Amino acid sequence: MKILIFIFGAFLLFYGCSEKQSVLDVSTHPTEWAERGNVNFHGSYVIENKSISCQSCHGELLDGGSSNTSCISCHALYPHNIEFSLMSSNQFHGQFIKENNWDMSACQTCHGNSFNLPSTEKSCVSCHTSPGGPTACHTCHGSLTNNAPPRDLEGNVGTDSTGVGAHQIHMGSSQFTENMNCNSCHGVEYDFYAESHIDGDDQAEITFDTLASLSGNQSYNSENLTCSNIYCHGDFTFLTDNSDYDWAYIDSSMVGNNPDVIWNVTDGSQIECGSCHGLPPSGHRLFSGQNCANCHSDVVDEDLKIIDKILHINGEINYDF
Repeated sequence: MKILIFIFGAFLLFYGCSEKQSVLDVSTHPTEWAERGNVNFHGSYVIENKSISCQSCHGELLDGGSSNTSCISCHALYPHNIEFSLMSSNQFHGQFIKENNWDMSACQTCHGNSFNLPSTEKSCVSCHTSPGGPTACHTCHGSLTNNAPPRDLEGNVGTDSTGVGAHQIHMGSSQFTENMNCNSCHGVEYDFYAESHIDGDDQAEITFDTLASLSGNQSYNSENLTCSNIYCHGDFTFLTDNSDYDWAYIDSSMVGNNPDVIWNVTDGSQIECGSCHGLPPSGHRLFSGQNCANCHSDVVDEDLKIIDKILHINGEINYDF
């Protein structure tokens, strides 16, 4: 009798298994499994159920397994190996992002739109603590105290490098003006993925703003690193006929020196006082015994030191008799 029961049970077991469809025909996941933002999205499920093993069906390397469905067709770098966090490794995540045109959208797939999932070990902002997290300006260039290079995208810090050049002379440490920012030369929208910021050509676009291009003939030569016809470097013309102080002119206009300047020459030779315009500018009257401070005392002192950088290189003639 026991033998008959055993045989009958084995028959039922075999019959039941034979009626099952193959694992490829059975949908083991909800239809919304791949829809980011859906409550059934697989990323959210994995985070909430850390003990789940995708590898049981998708293989130890997540490349298919018994499911014949590869996870890494989408998740090319997941799960990350230990070298993904080591700056000295050629598999460092910063290098990967650089090689993929600084596209961090793939990171957001798992780490969230703000790169900050509830679990701290998976939060990018535990290391990238500045506003914007990994997309903060100084993540790729500059430093914590100044977003402009050095360091450039290649890690260079020397001013002879094109990516470094005269950035700091123009920005935080400028002794001549405070009317400069990234937009002055790059036309950068303050959006990480703006076309003027990242467009795939590995070049920093030069798009001069209204002040720098006051004459309308401005240009930058990327081969010899030369800026030409830039208002900030003396490309200006102030007409006598447009002035209420025509007595200050000895010609029909005052003009600057308008020299061509080389981007990565930072020895001070291109910014000596009088290099952008004469002392006084060509066409300007200077009475005996006077200096610039007699008429421009809000801008410069008697030693020709700029005392109010907002009033210098601002597109106007500022005077205070």
